Amino acid sequence: MPGRNDGQEGMNAIHDFTKPRVGWWMVALALVVGIMIGRAASGSGVSAEATEPDATATRVAELEELERLRTQVAHPPVCTPAPSPTPTETPAPSPTPTLVPPAQMGEELEYVGDWTVVVTGVTPAPAGASATSAKLIQVNVTITNRAAEARRFSFDEWRLVDAQGRAYLISLSATDDLYGPSFVSFLQPNLPQELAIVFEVAPDAGPGFILESTADPHFRVALLMQQFG
Repeated sequence: MPGRNDGQEGMNAIHDFTKPRVGWWMVALALVVGIMIGRAASGSGVSAEATEPDATATRVAELEELERLRTQVAHPPVCTPAPSPTPTETPAPSPTPTLVPPAQMGEELEYVGDWTVVVTGVTPAPAGASATSAKLIQVNVTITNRAAEARRFSFDEWRLVDAQGRAYLISLSATDDLYGPSFVSFLQPNLPQELAIVFEVAPDAGPGFILESTADPHFRVALLMQQFG
């Protein structure tokens, strides 16, 4: 049958024509996929290479910081105090206490510790004291104990100062030789007691003195000896 054969041949011709075209598209698709895979691989390699220097630099910085800390721990800093500044100001001298003007002999004076004192005279000490090359000065006083109980007066607080500023203590031996131990006796309350005490002074001391006290700075009495022989 000629018509049937002709149709069959036409279908075969169409099939033969499309076969090569399907194969070409498959080849093209394979090329595109290959190119994309290649680019992806290439990009990944570039990124790895690009990031590799950054990672290395970071590691180097970490190692340097670690080494610095190790050095700091092994050699801690030593704190040296700053030198003290040299003072440039001259300290002001301590003020000299103002001396109380001396009282005159015969005045009744209040004395620290509830006592009253009256210096009644100053004379050369009489003969009979222990042998000494110094001059002996006798000071006569009247002392009253204003406290409620009997007690001793502290004559060791007194100083006899001459015109040259030399200070002399009471001579215990000379006072005892001349007047016995009465100057260390207990004084009864409110009973005035007349006593004599003796000082050893320099041979060249003049007739003028100041009787002072180390316990009472207000106690100062001017003494002038009338006879010195």
